Amino acid sequence: MAIAVRTISTPARNTAHVCGGAANYTITSTTAGDLLIAYIAYFQAEARTVTGITGGGTWTSAVAQSVDANSHQELWVAHNVSAGVTALSVTLNGSGLDTNAVVQVTCIHCSGGATSSAVDVTPTPTTGTSNAPSITSGTLAQADEIIVSGNTHTGADLTTMTEDTGDGFTEANQNLDNDFGQTFELQYKVVAATTSLVVGASYNASRQWGAILASFKGAGGGGGIRIPVVYHQRQRNFG
Repeated sequence: MAIAVRTISTPARNTAHVCGGAANYTITSTTAGDLLIAYIAYFQAEARTVTGITGGGTWTSAVAQSVDANSHQELWVAHNVSAGVTALSVTLNGSGLDTNAVVQVTCIHCSGGATSSAVDVTPTPTTGTSNAPSITSGTLAQADEIIVSGNTHTGADLTTMTEDTGDGFTEANQNLDNDFGQTFELQYKVVAATTSLVVGASYNASRQWGAILASFKGAGGGGGIRIPVVYHQRQRNFG
């Protein structure tokens, strides 16, 4: 079975996440065996990092980026998760409550994902100061994967956003936040080829931006033809 998106959870943002402690984010109830991909966008005057996620199984970091002093973004993955989980607990480093901190979590639930070692390509995160963040995946290891990419763009006067300025990606979640002056865009594409792809977005104004990308393998390994080996037993007569 090829990898596919079952559902996407977009919990309410958290503006009171105490660093050094776990905060819960409500997600759609999980299905046993699924692959979960979590995108965490964190905005504040002092960039933090995610030190751990719990819920459904063992979580590992795929890629992380500190864009500037105001924003940080990461992609994490959990394999072969248990059923019925409705909350993810995310812990950030440091201590205390950051004033005006905003933590946004998005969770992509995938059926047909690899049950271990799903992470494939993780190109070096990109940065710039234009109105058009973009990143290139590079060639994939197999023709059954999902590519996930996030970008953040800083600026209180950002009013419009156009996703998928690349190779046919779909929006998973986005936020134009003029209260805190932080914006993010999360996109994905399920692919059946190993070809390198570009994912991008466009905003109405130029600001500091960062983009990350990771691809995750399906359990099918690309859907190649499997040729069975047939053993023929040769009869020998003695006498």
